[in-house]
Amino acid sequence: IIKMLVASPSGGAYKVHRILTETHPFEIPILGSSRALAHFVPSVINTNCFNYGLDGTGTDVICFFLEAELRKNKNTPIIINFDPWGFMSSIGDINNYKFAYHDMGVKKLIPAHQHSVQFLLPRVRFYGTFKSTFSTWLNQRLGITRLTDQGAQLLIIEHKQSELDKMASACSPWYVEDSATIKETFFRLLKCSKGKIYIVVGPTHISHQKQCQNIEKLDQILAEFSRIPSVCVINTYNTADQ
Repeated sequence: IIKMLVASPSGGAYKVHRILTETHPFEIPILGSSRALAHFVPSVINTNCFNYGLDGTGTDVICFFLEAELRKNKNTPIIINFDPWGFMSSIGDINNYKFAYHDMGVKKLIPAHQHSVQFLLPRVRFYGTFKSTFSTWLNQRLGITRLTDQGAQLLIIEHKQSELDKMASACSPWYVEDSATIKETFFRLLKCSKGKIYIVVGPTHISHQKQCQNIEKLDQILAEFSRIPSVCVINTYNTADQ
Protein backbone atom coordinates (compact mmCIF):
# COMPACT_ATOMS: atom_id res chain seq x y z
CA ILE A 1 0.00 0.00 0.00
CA ILE A 2 2.82 2.38 0.88
CA LYS A 3 4.50 1.82 -2.50
CA MET A 4 1.20 2.49 -4.25
CA LEU A 5 0.76 5.81 -2.44
CA VAL A 6 4.32 7.01 -3.06
CA ALA A 7 3.90 6.21 -6.74
CA SER A 8 1.37 9.03 -7.21
CA PRO A 9 3.24 11.47 -9.52
CA SER A 10 1.32 14.50 -8.26
CA GLY A 11 1.87 13.63 -4.59
CA GLY A 12 4.43 15.38 -2.41
CA ALA A 13 6.09 12.20 -1.12
CA TYR A 14 6.70 11.01 -4.69
CA LYS A 15 8.21 14.36 -5.70
CA VAL A 16 10.65 14.40 -2.78
CA HIS A 17 11.64 10.81 -3.59
CA ARG A 18 11.99 11.59 -7.31
CA ILE A 19 14.20 14.67 -6.91
CA LEU A 20 16.50 12.82 -4.50
CA THR A 21 16.84 9.44 -6.21
CA GLU A 22 16.12 9.82 -9.91
CA THR A 23 17.98 11.59 -12.72
CA HIS A 24 16.15 12.39 -15.93
CA PRO A 25 18.78 13.88 -18.29
CA PHE A 26 16.36 15.98 -20.34
CA GLU A 27 13.90 16.88 -17.60
CA ILE A 28 13.01 20.55 -17.03
CA PRO A 29 11.92 20.82 -13.40
CA ILE A 30 9.29 23.29 -12.21
CA LEU A 31 9.85 24.23 -8.57
CA GLY A 32 7.69 26.17 -6.14
CA SER A 33 4.63 26.26 -3.92
CA SER A 34 0.97 25.63 -4.74
CA ARG A 35 1.22 28.49 -7.24
CA ALA A 36 3.67 26.31 -9.19
CA LEU A 37 1.61 23.17 -8.60
CA ALA A 38 -1.63 24.63 -9.97
CA HIS A 39 -0.48 27.36 -12.39
CA PHE A 40 2.14 25.65 -14.57
CA VAL A 41 1.02 23.05 -17.11
CA PRO A 42 4.11 20.97 -17.97
CA SER A 43 2.78 19.38 -21.17
CA VAL A 44 2.06 22.84 -22.60
CA ILE A 45 5.48 24.28 -21.67
CA ASN A 46 7.59 21.33 -22.81
CA THR A 47 7.11 17.58 -23.02
CA ASN A 48 10.16 17.14 -20.77
CA CYS A 49 8.79 19.31 -17.95
CA PHE A 50 7.85 17.90 -14.56
CA ASN A 51 6.06 19.91 -11.90
CA TYR A 52 7.59 19.55 -8.42
CA GLY A 53 5.30 22.17 -6.84
CA LEU A 54 4.12 21.46 -3.28
CA ASP A 55 1.19 22.98 -1.39
CA GLY A 56 1.98 25.32 1.47
CA THR A 57 5.74 25.49 0.96
CA GLY A 58 8.14 28.42 1.10
CA THR A 59 11.50 29.34 -0.39
CA ASP A 60 13.32 26.95 1.96
CA VAL A 61 11.69 24.01 0.16
CA ILE A 62 12.59 25.50 -3.23
CA CYS A 63 16.21 25.63 -2.02
CA PHE A 64 15.97 21.96 -1.00
CA PHE A 65 14.71 20.90 -4.44
CA LEU A 66 17.09 23.23 -6.29
CA GLU A 67 20.13 21.93 -4.41
CA ALA A 68 19.14 18.33 -5.18
CA GLU A 69 18.67 19.19 -8.87
CA LEU A 70 22.00 21.01 -9.15
CA ARG A 71 23.87 17.96 -7.82
CA LYS A 72 22.93 16.11 -10.99
CA ASN A 73 25.17 16.10 -14.06
CA LYS A 74 22.87 18.07 -16.36
CA ASN A 75 22.37 21.61 -17.61
CA THR A 76 18.73 21.73 -18.70
CA PRO A 77 16.71 24.84 -17.79
CA ILE A 78 15.01 25.13 -14.41
CA ILE A 79 11.74 26.98 -13.85
CA ILE A 80 11.10 28.47 -10.40
CA ASN A 81 7.82 30.00 -9.32
CA PHE A 82 8.79 32.79 -6.90
CA ASP A 83 5.89 33.87 -4.71
CA PRO A 84 5.48 37.67 -4.33
CA TRP A 85 5.65 37.38 -0.53
CA GLY A 86 9.38 36.73 -0.85
CA PHE A 87 11.73 34.59 1.21
CA MET A 88 9.54 32.61 3.59
CA SER A 89 10.04 29.38 5.51
CA SER A 90 7.33 26.70 5.32
CA ILE A 91 7.70 22.99 4.57
CA GLY A 92 4.00 22.28 4.03
CA ASP A 93 2.71 18.78 4.85
CA ILE A 94 5.18 16.84 7.03
CA ASN A 95 3.95 13.62 5.41
CA ASN A 96 5.77 14.59 2.21
CA TYR A 97 9.11 13.94 3.91
CA LYS A 98 8.57 10.81 6.01
CA PHE A 99 9.47 8.49 3.14
CA ALA A 100 12.87 10.20 2.72
CA TYR A 101 13.63 10.97 6.34
CA HIS A 102 16.98 9.15 6.08
CA ASP A 103 18.27 11.93 3.78
CA MET A 104 20.35 14.56 5.57
CA GLY A 105 18.88 17.34 3.45
CA VAL A 106 15.37 16.34 4.53
CA LYS A 107 16.39 16.24 8.19
CA LYS A 108 17.94 19.69 7.87
CA LEU A 109 14.84 21.06 6.14
CA ILE A 110 12.35 19.93 8.80
CA PRO A 111 12.12 22.39 11.73
CA ALA A 112 13.39 21.08 15.08
CA HIS A 113 9.94 21.06 16.70
CA GLN A 114 8.56 18.81 13.95
CA HIS A 115 11.13 16.04 14.24
CA SER A 116 9.89 12.84 15.86
CA VAL A 117 11.33 9.52 16.95
CA GLN A 118 8.39 8.03 15.03
CA PHE A 119 10.13 8.94 11.76
CA LEU A 120 13.00 6.58 12.59
CA LEU A 121 10.82 3.51 13.03
CA PRO A 122 10.03 1.29 10.01
CA ARG A 123 6.32 1.25 9.14
CA VAL A 124 5.47 3.22 12.29
CA ARG A 125 6.81 6.36 10.61
CA PHE A 126 3.87 6.24 8.19
CA TYR A 127 1.23 6.41 10.92
CA GLY A 128 -1.17 9.22 10.08
CA THR A 129 0.05 9.43 6.48
CA PHE A 130 -2.57 7.29 4.76
CA LYS A 131 -5.44 9.80 4.63
CA SER A 132 -3.57 12.64 2.92
CA THR A 133 -1.66 10.46 0.45
CA PHE A 134 -4.67 8.32 -0.41
CA SER A 135 -6.80 11.39 -1.24
CA THR A 136 -4.07 12.57 -3.64
CA TRP A 137 -3.84 9.15 -5.26
CA LEU A 138 -7.64 8.81 -5.55
CA ASN A 139 -8.08 12.24 -7.10
CA GLN A 140 -5.35 11.48 -9.61
CA ARG A 141 -7.19 8.32 -10.63
CA LEU A 142 -10.67 9.84 -10.81
CA GLY A 143 -10.01 13.53 -11.52
CA ILE A 144 -12.73 14.64 -9.08
CA THR A 145 -11.52 18.16 -8.25
CA ARG A 146 -8.22 18.38 -10.08
CA LEU A 147 -6.64 17.23 -13.32
CA THR A 148 -3.08 15.98 -13.15
CA ASP A 149 -0.40 16.74 -15.71
CA GLN A 150 3.20 15.55 -15.20
CA GLY A 151 3.18 16.44 -11.51
CA ALA A 152 0.82 19.42 -11.78
CA GLN A 153 -2.60 19.53 -10.10
CA LEU A 154 -4.99 21.76 -12.03
CA LEU A 155 -8.23 22.81 -10.35
CA ILE A 156 -11.39 22.10 -12.33
CA ILE A 157 -13.87 23.57 -9.83
CA GLU A 158 -15.69 26.68 -11.06
CA HIS A 159 -16.28 29.36 -8.41
CA LYS A 160 -19.36 31.56 -8.39
CA GLN A 161 -18.83 35.31 -8.64
CA SER A 162 -20.17 35.72 -5.10
CA GLU A 163 -17.51 33.31 -3.82
CA LEU A 164 -14.77 35.20 -5.66
CA ASP A 165 -16.01 38.52 -4.26
CA LYS A 166 -15.99 37.07 -0.75
CA MET A 167 -12.40 35.86 -1.13
CA ALA A 168 -11.33 39.24 -2.51
CA SER A 169 -12.89 41.13 0.40
CA ALA A 170 -11.18 38.81 2.90
CA CYS A 171 -7.64 39.81 1.85
CA SER A 172 -5.63 41.19 4.75
CA PRO A 173 -2.41 43.27 4.85
CA TRP A 174 0.77 41.37 4.04
CA TYR A 175 4.48 42.00 3.64
CA VAL A 176 7.21 40.80 1.29
CA GLU A 177 9.44 38.75 3.59
CA ASP A 178 13.24 38.91 3.37
CA SER A 179 14.74 36.15 5.55
CA ALA A 180 18.50 36.67 5.36
CA THR A 181 19.41 32.98 5.82
CA ILE A 182 17.04 31.67 3.15
CA LYS A 183 17.94 34.52 0.80
CA GLU A 184 21.66 33.79 1.12
CA THR A 185 21.13 30.09 0.37
CA PHE A 186 18.85 30.83 -2.58
CA PHE A 187 21.29 33.23 -4.22
CA ARG A 188 24.22 30.87 -3.65
CA LEU A 189 22.37 28.08 -5.46
CA LEU A 190 21.30 30.34 -8.33
CA LYS A 191 24.93 31.26 -8.96
CA CYS A 192 25.94 27.56 -9.04
CA SER A 193 23.63 26.64 -11.91
CA LYS A 194 25.18 25.34 -15.14
CA GLY A 195 22.02 26.05 -17.13
CA LYS A 196 19.43 28.81 -17.41
CA ILE A 197 17.07 29.43 -14.51
CA TYR A 198 13.74 31.11 -15.19
CA ILE A 199 12.27 32.82 -12.14
CA VAL A 200 8.57 33.50 -12.65
CA VAL A 201 6.37 35.72 -10.48
CA GLY A 202 2.79 34.83 -11.36
CA PRO A 203 -0.18 37.21 -11.59
CA THR A 204 -1.99 38.15 -8.39
CA HIS A 205 -5.51 39.51 -8.00
CA ILE A 206 -5.74 43.28 -7.57
CA SER A 207 -7.40 42.87 -4.16
CA HIS A 208 -4.30 41.04 -2.97
CA GLN A 209 -1.91 43.56 -4.53
CA LYS A 210 -3.55 46.49 -2.72
CA GLN A 211 -2.90 44.88 0.66
CA CYS A 212 0.88 44.63 0.22
CA GLN A 213 2.62 47.04 2.58
CA ASN A 214 6.10 47.00 0.99
CA ILE A 215 5.85 45.99 -2.66
CA GLU A 216 9.06 47.89 -3.40
CA LYS A 217 10.89 45.07 -1.62
CA LEU A 218 9.74 42.62 -4.31
CA ASP A 219 11.07 44.94 -7.02
CA GLN A 220 14.44 45.07 -5.23
CA ILE A 221 14.64 41.27 -4.97
CA LEU A 222 13.77 40.76 -8.65
CA ALA A 223 16.40 43.35 -9.63
CA GLU A 224 18.99 41.36 -7.67
CA PHE A 225 17.93 38.18 -9.47
CA SER A 226 18.35 39.89 -12.84
CA ARG A 227 21.99 40.69 -12.10
CA ILE A 228 22.86 36.96 -12.06
CA PRO A 229 23.91 35.97 -15.63
CA SER A 230 22.22 32.56 -15.55
CA VAL A 231 18.87 33.95 -14.35
CA CYS A 232 15.97 35.26 -16.44
CA VAL A 233 13.16 36.98 -14.52
CA ILE A 234 9.59 36.84 -15.85
CA ASN A 235 7.40 39.16 -13.77
CA THR A 236 3.65 38.98 -14.41
CA TYR A 237 2.63 40.09 -10.91
CA ASN A 238 0.56 43.06 -12.12
CA THR A 239 -1.12 41.38 -15.08
CA ALA A 240 -4.04 39.55 -13.40
CA ASP A 241 -6.56 42.16 -14.54
CA GLN A 242 -5.23 42.46 -18.11
